Amino acid sequence: MSQEKYFHFTIGPVQGFVAQARRTRDFWAGSFLLSWLSGVAMAEIIRQGGEIKFPVPPDGYLDWIEGKGKSEKPRQGAIPNRFKATEAKVPAGFDGKKVKQCVQEAWFALAEHIWKEDCLSKISTASTRAIWERQNKNFWDISWVLTKDDTDTSLMDQRKNWRSHYAESGEPGVKCMVMDGWQELSGAERPGKEGNSFWKEIREDAKRTGIKTDLGEKEQLCALAYVKRRFARYFGSFNDKKLESGLTVNGWKLETGMPSVSYMAAVHWLEKLIQTANFEEVKPLLEAARNVVNNSNNVVNNSKDEWDTQIVCLKTAAGSWTSDNDKRR
Repeated sequence: MSQEKYFHFTIGPVQGFVAQARRTRDFWAGSFLLSWLSGVAMAEIIRQGGEIKFPVPPDGYLDWIEGKGKSEKPRQGAIPNRFKATEAKVPAGFDGKKVKQCVQEAWFALAEHIWKEDCLSKISTASTRAIWERQNKNFWDISWVLTKDDTDTSLMDQRKNWRSHYAESGEPGVKCMVMDGWQELSGAERPGKEGNSFWKEIREDAKRTGIKTDLGEKEQLCALAYVKRRFARYFGSFNDKKLESGLTVNGWKLETGMPSVSYMAAVHWLEKLIQTANFEEVKPLLEAARNVVNNSNNVVNNSKDEWDTQIVCLKTAAGSWTSDNDKRR
């Protein structure tokens, strides 16, 4: 095929996945995962001989997806959910369907990794497994077009108007507390003891690293929300998953800490405190904070997730401490 062609691709729903959240970490997780899936699509395009025209992924981002990363590990979502790839030398066998299939395979493979690592099979019922597969296999709405005209942006809009993806309608039972309309994983038909017992058993198993931090006492989640909450714990061990097209995808170790809304509200007060108070004034507050964390039911396996967050203004303020005026670096 000698004539230049252009491949346009989009994945969603963005609002239905990113914006439905109860914590700041939910927003981050949705954005990160959507970006990772877009990166998987880009990696498959390149594997087929394509060249990404817009947007250009951050340096090294696709290397991490392919397990060859050497730069700083990506921490934030950095690739939009819609992009185009210019195929200056499109192989005769270029197949847009494979790009779509890779994204769907990568998502389900990551979900299955979480299922395995959290030992959900030990507590799941037939209903739980059916919900897990139904939701994870039918959520993503992916559209693509192949065109000869690089300036024709309307073709993708026309393709999206041709609705061909419909998630399973009329989800039964008790609904997820994060993503509206999706059935929660216990499979309970109505709120009550059945669902409560299922989620209590999940939350009380200390072998599930950080579960009390990730899952509130009364939270009941669908499969999609569960993946969002738990993926950061296991993304680093999601390695060398070979997809049907031949593409191999990977995750990488992520810091699980994410500042809460309350923490973010206090950031500039903390910044001012660091800038103006001396160590003797700050020390009692620091000790009190440590005591609260150490006595909290949310601390699992000595994990202090929120303490690991990197807020730039707080790091800058802490770095400005000197030995002068009873302060220390």
